[in-house]
Amino acid sequence: MRTFDPTVHNKIANHPDVVRSLEWKPEDHPETDGWLLFGNLTDDPANYWLLHNEAETLAMIFEWSMPGAVQMHTMSLPGTRGKVMMRDAKELLREMFVEHGAETIWGQAPLHNRQARMFNRLIGGRSCGFGHHHVAGDVEYFRNNRADWLCDHGSVPLDK
Repeated sequence: MRTFDPTVHNKIANHPDVVRSLEWKPEDHPETDGWLLFGNLTDDPANYWLLHNEAETLAMIFEWSMPGAVQMHTMSLPGTRGKVMMRDAKELLREMFVEHGAETIWGQAPLHNRQARMFNRLIGGRSCGFGHHHVAGDVEYFRNNRADWLCDHGSVPLDK
């Protein structure tokens, strides 16, 4: 569900295991006392959609890239892996396509992060090449387009 309150995103991002995986260095951010905070994104609802699952263990940020296209960023609490996470992630993707009008959802996963790359595949992402990101290093790009994704995932109930 979309939210305009960053509390869940902040909670997940600042879990010690998650913040470490995001390569956030608290000592470099005295302006927030070291916390990774997303309140600024909720101030810009035309360019950022913050969604999370009901259990508040999975949070996604969709960032406007161009008309109809958003980049997906995902984080979850440790222990939120497996079928439940995949189901919830697919529900949030469906919401972006159906309720918020996304035509294309894309993402990039660092090549060294095998779990992130597998996650993108399991939620229906199609690999569309490789590149280099100035922070993450070498990455694999993934994309989902509305018509194909809804054809593959939208007309049948998601695994509960």
